[in-house]
Amino acid sequence: MDNTGNTNDEARFRANIKEAPGGLLMMELAGDLDAGTFGRFEKMLESALDAGHSRIIMDLAGLNYINSAGVGVILAAISRARSADGDIVLVRPTPKVSDVFDLVGMHKFSHIVDTPAEAGRHFRPQPD
Repeated sequence: MDNTGNTNDEARFRANIKEAPGGLLMMELAGDLDAGTFGRFEKMLESALDAGHSRIIMDLAGLNYINSAGVGVILAAISRARSADGDIVLVRPTPKVSDVFDLVGMHKFSHIVDTPAEAGRHFRPQPD
């Protein structure tokens, strides 16, 4: 907590979101995705999906920690993206995040790859 009694969730979790070539959205996550931060992340994902971004690359190289709430948000977003003929590809999870993914069987529900380029190849080109 900071001196005002706030948990300073914005400092504990950050997401850099930018449009990428081919109609993709790149989300670079950093920090901790847990009970204190998953709500803000969920709103970010909902906003992106509401805006029509259903083809998302989620770079997890900077994510130090994820709990079941964070995993749940990602799984719900994957389901919603797939309903819109898109997907979310997870890239470069850190060892701690990979351990959680292994525990919950995340590989059964999502595509997890080693590089952003590999993630980009997962998506077929969008028609003009």
